[in-house]
Amino acid sequence: MSGPAPTKRTLMMVEAYQAGGSLRLVAWIFGCSKNRVNLAVKRHAPEAMRAPHVNHPMEPRYA
Repeated sequence: MSGPAPTKRTLMMVEAYQAGGSLRLVAWIFGCSKNRVNLAVKRHAPEAMRAPHVNHPMEPRYA
């Protein structure tokens, strides 16, 4: 990986997503966009990416 080292905040976002949070949920928690979370996960833990259509149990809007 090139560029500056990831910040603690970025690594915490990736960890929250890996723990089962949706892009929307993690973005809301960290006060950023879903795109920012998506880029962080793709960059720092590409193996953790899930299909975008997977419903999350904490988001009843899509249940």
